[in-house]
Amino acid sequence: MDTVKANGQKRAVIVARVSTQKQAREGLSIDTPLEKCREYAERSGFKVVEELKDAISGTVPIAERPAGQRLYKIIGDHAVEAVILYTNDRTARDDYSIEYLLLKDHCYSNGIELHYADSGRDDNTVTGNIVGYIKAQIAAEERRKIAERTMRNKKAKAARGKWVGSGATRYGYKRIGRGKDGYWVIDESQARIVRKVFQWYSKGETIRGIVKKLNAQGEVTKRGNQWGQGQIQDMLSSLEYTGLFHYSGIVTNLPGLAIIDKRLFDDAQIRLERNRELARRNGRHEYLLTGVIHCPCGHTMQGRSRHGPPAKLCYYRCKLGDKCKSRYVRADIADDLIWRWLVSTLDDDTIERGLNRIAQRKTSELQPTCARLAQIEKLIESTDGKIKRLVRDLSDEDDEILRAAVKAEVRNMTRQREGLTKEAETLRARIEQSTVSQEMRDRIKATINDVRARLDHATFAQKRFIVNKLEVEVVVREDDAGRWLDVSWGLSAGVNSVAFIVTNGKVHERARVEVVPLATCRFVLPLL
Repeated sequence: MDTVKANGQKRAVIVARVSTQKQAREGLSIDTPLEKCREYAERSGFKVVEELKDAISGTVPIAERPAGQRLYKIIGDHAVEAVILYTNDRTARDDYSIEYLLLKDHCYSNGIELHYADSGRDDNTVTGNIVGYIKAQIAAEERRKIAERTMRNKKAKAARGKWVGSGATRYGYKRIGRGKDGYWVIDESQARIVRKVFQWYSKGETIRGIVKKLNAQGEVTKRGNQWGQGQIQDMLSSLEYTGLFHYSGIVTNLPGLAIIDKRLFDDAQIRLERNRELARRNGRHEYLLTGVIHCPCGHTMQGRSRHGPPAKLCYYRCKLGDKCKSRYVRADIADDLIWRWLVSTLDDDTIERGLNRIAQRKTSELQPTCARLAQIEKLIESTDGKIKRLVRDLSDEDDEILRAAVKAEVRNMTRQREGLTKEAETLRARIEQSTVSQEMRDRIKATINDVRARLDHATFAQKRFIVNKLEVEVVVREDDAGRWLDVSWGLSAGVNSVAFIVTNGKVHERARVEVVPLATCRFVLPLL
């Protein structure tokens, strides 16, 4: 392959990443790294053929970022001769710098150079590898120290009696100051409403009645919207209004932030619990799909009844009530359709087809994970060989200065191997847990057999048990052409998946149990 274009320039791809947290803290935009990389490319004689941008935490593996996926494809297709990043730590900030090692290995395995705008080419030499790894480790250590210092400061602030709640303030309070100097105070105009709500409730007013009163008086929420029952229920359950705040295991009593007294709050809790118990005992209708049917807007739907003529009818309605414009769904129609379909799908052929379909999908989904594991195992083998050579060189070396340098190099390589080994173990476990094994098939079939035994003359309670056991999910859909139900059922069979959840700019790796969908169907609905 000719690595130089006809005009004498090598092709390069620029990769720029900033975390949203860092942007907020330092005012750094993604344009700054991009501009520095462009300047480096021009200065070094590269022709930039593509620019990739990511605004996401470095804790997310490169191959799981949108721009990272594109980067790996460009490298695999040999579409460039160089990859340019802003700095060494823009690759990632994991504790063992594994992402740095993987990206560098992937680049040089494909004959592609790796460059940094601040320091130049990352040479694939013994010295270059050591220096690059140390710099990546310094970045990881910096991240750990920042996280530890931030948590330590927040705990200390909470222990001194300052409320350190982040994000939006609760109704009844407002925030004074910004950043680490910010604190909450009572918003008296809103606190007046909070006291009124608790007093009304203590005198026997219902939550629905409180909502009607507030909306009739023109009172609005913090966002300027009308009040709903869920918001009032949340207010009545919020211990913060008594001045007690919880943070990181510390309970902070701040009398200056108390809006109501503890006795009024306790009375409200007693009534809330009594009402919940009465609701459980005194349901007026049996709604089979309670908790599993979802409105087109995404919220769950709740059972409601309406009186004739010609007779009392029961419906599923969005939990948002009048705020949602989606139409009702007749409970008798939906319950009957879905129960009969559910029973019809519990035969051996349907279960086997569903399991085979899931196995094929899982094999496809695991391909990137398997490829990452293969690359990790190759790096472990390479690292083992380097450690052996270094140990051999150490035994042959008499000069104390050189011996000290070799020992330091061995320590770095050993830490690399430790990180790679842990990552390999994690990947193997993920693959094993995500594979549709024979044991899983047998477990699912045993569960289905248990469900079949309960079908004959099933009571409503038994039907509800089966609906929950089979993880039934119903979504109401609608467009100009009509309305329909998308229905599926499956089983939680210990199939773990990992999702990267972004909350307020912070990325969390979250494991979850995945429901294996075994059967799906679509039912067209009448208008009501």
